[in-house]
Amino acid sequence: MSSRRYWNYLRIKEETVSVFNENVDRNNPEMWKNFVPHEQFCRLVEEVRKNLAKEKGHRGGLWLWGAYGTGKTYGVLTLKHLLEEEQEEVEEYFEKWERVARSELRGHIGYLRNQRKVRVVYRSPAPRATEGGLLFGMVSALKEAADKAGVETPPYSGFETVRDVIADMKEERFREVIKRYAPGLGALSIDEALERIKVRDAQVVAGIAEALESARRAPAPTVEEFKDWLPKYAEVMPYPVLLLWDEFTDFLLNPSANIALFQEVVQTLSQFNVFLVICTHRHPETFEHAMGADTFKKLMDRFEVVTFRLKHSLVFDLMCQPFAPVDRKVWDEVQNDLYEKTGEVINTLVSEAGPESQISVQALRRLLPLHPTTAMLLAHLSQEFSSAQRTLFSFLTRTQEKGDGPFIQFLKNNEIGAFVTPDALFDYFAEEMSEHEEMFRDALGWFKQNEKNLEGAEKAVLKTALLLIILQHKSGIVQDLPVKKLRAAFRESLELCFAGTDVRVNACLDYLFGKQVLTEDPVSGNINFPWAEVSDKQLKELEKELKDWEKFMDKDLLQEYVERKLPSDVYVAHFRCEACHSKRLMQGVFKPRHLMPWEIGVCLCLAPRREQENFLKKISSYFGERWVVLVPEWHLDEKMLGDWARAKAWAEIVRGSRGSDAAEVHEKNAEKIRTAALSQMDGAYVTVVMEDKTQRVLMADIEQLLFEVFRKRYRHNPQLDTSIGAKSGIWKFTSGPAATIEAALGKKRPKGALKPLIRVIDKADSLPVGWLREMERQLAEQIEQRVKKTGGELPLSELLAVVRGCPFGLYPCDGSAYIITTLLKKLLKGYFLTDGDRYLEPEMVLKEALLDTFSGKGRWRVAQDTPLYREFRKALNTAFGLGLDVMPPRKALERLRIWVTQQELPLWSLKYSLSGEPAEICDALSRLIAGDRSQEQIDHFLDEHLSSFASCAGEIADKIKANGLEEGFREFISHSGLTDDVLVRWKLTPRSVADDLRRRLEGDLFFWNENSAKHAARELAQKLHLLASLQSISGIKCDEVTEPENFVRHIISKRRVPLWMFEDVADARQKEAIAILRRIRDGVEGAQGYRSAAEGLESHAQTLREILKNPKRTLAAFIKKTFREELSETDLEDLMDNVSLAETTRDEAVEHIRKWLDAREIVKMRRRWQQTLKEVLGTETIRDWLRKNELPSWLVYESMSANH
Repeated sequence: MSSRRYWNYLRIKEETVSVFNENVDRNNPEMWKNFVPHEQFCRLVEEVRKNLAKEKGHRGGLWLWGAYGTGKTYGVLTLKHLLEEEQEEVEEYFEKWERVARSELRGHIGYLRNQRKVRVVYRSPAPRATEGGLLFGMVSALKEAADKAGVETPPYSGFETVRDVIADMKEERFREVIKRYAPGLGALSIDEALERIKVRDAQVVAGIAEALESARRAPAPTVEEFKDWLPKYAEVMPYPVLLLWDEFTDFLLNPSANIALFQEVVQTLSQFNVFLVICTHRHPETFEHAMGADTFKKLMDRFEVVTFRLKHSLVFDLMCQPFAPVDRKVWDEVQNDLYEKTGEVINTLVSEAGPESQISVQALRRLLPLHPTTAMLLAHLSQEFSSAQRTLFSFLTRTQEKGDGPFIQFLKNNEIGAFVTPDALFDYFAEEMSEHEEMFRDALGWFKQNEKNLEGAEKAVLKTALLLIILQHKSGIVQDLPVKKLRAAFRESLELCFAGTDVRVNACLDYLFGKQVLTEDPVSGNINFPWAEVSDKQLKELEKELKDWEKFMDKDLLQEYVERKLPSDVYVAHFRCEACHSKRLMQGVFKPRHLMPWEIGVCLCLAPRREQENFLKKISSYFGERWVVLVPEWHLDEKMLGDWARAKAWAEIVRGSRGSDAAEVHEKNAEKIRTAALSQMDGAYVTVVMEDKTQRVLMADIEQLLFEVFRKRYRHNPQLDTSIGAKSGIWKFTSGPAATIEAALGKKRPKGALKPLIRVIDKADSLPVGWLREMERQLAEQIEQRVKKTGGELPLSELLAVVRGCPFGLYPCDGSAYIITTLLKKLLKGYFLTDGDRYLEPEMVLKEALLDTFSGKGRWRVAQDTPLYREFRKALNTAFGLGLDVMPPRKALERLRIWVTQQELPLWSLKYSLSGEPAEICDALSRLIAGDRSQEQIDHFLDEHLSSFASCAGEIADKIKANGLEEGFREFISHSGLTDDVLVRWKLTPRSVADDLRRRLEGDLFFWNENSAKHAARELAQKLHLLASLQSISGIKCDEVTEPENFVRHIISKRRVPLWMFEDVADARQKEAIAILRRIRDGVEGAQGYRSAAEGLESHAQTLREILKNPKRTLAAFIKKTFREELSETDLEDLMDNVSLAETTRDEAVEHIRKWLDAREIVKMRRRWQQTLKEVLGTETIRDWLRKNELPSWLVYESMSANH
């Protein structure tokens, strides 16, 4: 090896660790002292102190987030050490980092250690996403804190219950329960389980508890038990507890996690001396989609957010730590020589970054032979595209165990004088990131396609250019790069990347442009490569089209997964189609297919978590007993959905421009995401509704569960295969079918009624004796379960499905109508048949109903009328008319809902024009109509309000006739600020306000959600107030412009001077006033936004009037400042008349004004020239003088000298 190789002068510390976790901390007890106490860490400690200093009940939690590799784990474990280690160790840490740490950090740590004596517990990973997992995890952590304090805590009933139950179980039964309900725990024995309980292993204990609950051996732990236990714990625990819970992302993203329970636990902890810090690698806002907006907002009210993101200056300090010179003095001399070559580029980078970045020349100098631009890009790319410090240290320090890293390879293979240029970063990042980032993947493919024809320097320039192009396309990320010159690919930026080296950048670029490997924009100078030149608009449109929830998740993945698992076809009921689809289901227009006797019907119910319960109530009532309804708790991660859509979009674009082979890479990536989504489902839960029971099981267990239901439900059917279920004893066979039927009916029949049926049955070898009695029994059960016990309605088609499910099938065409009619007349005594509009006696319409149902119309239902329902319908009809007294309750409410929407005013408006019981009735009735009008809701209304409703129905009717809806609505909006004066000022009426609110709230929210309507009315009032303020300040009255942002644009167009020009020549107070106008023009939303803007206008009203009063003065000041010219009043008026400036940018305005000034100067020169000619020659033009003296023009010009 050459003695000039870098490796002889510089080595890399072997003990450097790129990933810090609890095991590394345990094996390296001094490593925590290497953690740099940066600004965000100091803020974390400060927030912990602030919250512990608050009174109980006012404390929250801390949410620490940072991308992978930003040192979250390192930071919280360092905090744990600072609060637990000996004082000498802590002082050593502060002395080491005295230069970096904020001065108050020592005081915060001292307060927590010495005054509060905080006990710290660290947990990782997140708890199981179940109630038991969370509660057992919390209790286990709190008990560990008590152990550290030497305190005996009261027993927790959850641990005790699990221990007692398994202690009484037999080994075989216990293993069977674990294997079936908790296979993830493996072959766990009772002794091992008891040992895990003894050491309070929360993950294992939670798994055992869930298995015991599923097996109905023990109840699940509840939050009430935890709330009862916590005060007892607080009584004996004298010290505060700081619970640091790392890797909490998985819990919050898991669809099975009970976020409401977690929120309740955090609220409970705040009442005691327990402070929770959770760590995630995602920003809190990214969890809003998974949780739902309301749940997310409530959870965020409990937490303060702290971000871990290192500044580049601090990253450079960290990058120096692994450097271990063989001889420090010699290495300093080597770096001095390298600095002579790169000093200029280092100074350029530091100057570009500015003082706010805190990047110093010395920091970049210490990193040589890393080229300064390489160091800058490595720090940035590691944070934005990969795992921050992990990726960075892996680049610098990876050794022989996984192969030498790029930097160590450079040190071993290069001599003094060479530099690690940015092309090394392309090699390092492209292979890894091409799996996740399309631009990296395309750039790598383009490089491999062209590298055969390139030399070493040309390859290096191409790689660096591709790297900068990728950064340029990541506009949201590249803005954080301190040096602007490195944010895009230009000749200047590439020359900067190779400054101090022997690479001739311009020559290489000319060659690459000539071979069309790279392209250069002739105007902007921007460098690109052909594969990256894809229309952003085209890509966005296609990505939006493909990012269709229904296409990818609902109709594709979940249905494919369930159909693959189950033996039956799957009917999908989708929440997004609920408005029309579920209504058609309820009306019987659209029906699931008819089931054969040996089939199980499966309905896959797809809805967001917050809507599942309501949707399930609506849709499950339609399906019969033989259907099983599945409600998956799995939803595709939004990021995964976005990645899939983007991969598919790129595949479509690339296929069109470069063929199928080029698109195959993107297709494979999309399929990989899809496969990963399918694999996630086995571990998710699904709620199964069947036989009036609801249970929650793993998706992976659905198949076995339904198979057991199948065997149980159809074990008596002789048509089933014997491998599924043995023939039951209820089937007895006979050779006399006709006699069997006559004996079963047991009454006289019309002559010949059974002959067609007997002919069909005679073709069979035998007939089960009890089939008719069995059918009667099943029909009676259906009626009793659905009508008598629940008070609901039973579709007649479901009764006939029982008939069709008999082994020989009964249909009108085979002569069985008589049998069916006879049975149903017998069974339906005391019930009604309803077609949705009327209640009718079965004797009157049974034949018609059966014919309709057999032909597929399916509108008839069996119902039970009661005195309460009759009184309810009568009261409805008294109050509203509409013939509601002869309609079933649900139909009557549906008709009333339609009437309310036709009135275009909400029903709850009546309560503002009424008082007492009538007002309460109108409010309750509005809420009833707004819901799904289920039997349970109707019965609740009758229990609470029926007697009052019956007595005040007449008063409600009188108020409606007296225009009470509009009167009440007028009163309602007046409370929101829309008083009569406001309505008159803006030429509004209650009806027009209602129209406006209905458009804002898209109908249903306006009619049935009073709070939403109240919020929208307040927002409208504040918007009108803001418009009034704008009119007052500007002196412009234009009621046709109804949006504040458009009114500001209208003001500017009238003043003929752009808003930025006012700001350009304004003083500090004027700028503050103009900023309010700018904010309004850019758009404000919500009542609070309008109110805030109006208050700002009123506080700066005089200033704004002065500014807007004389736009010519503003224009004159701008021209004087920009062009050093003063214009007269006439010139200014001429400029404003002839040049449109109101909607221009600064550059456009400068160009327009310059052209006008040039034209004005030319006019002046022409006038002076004409005046001179007139004085000297007596004419205004030379042509006139020549014509006057009768001279040829050529003679005059030839006799003139050069001076002439």
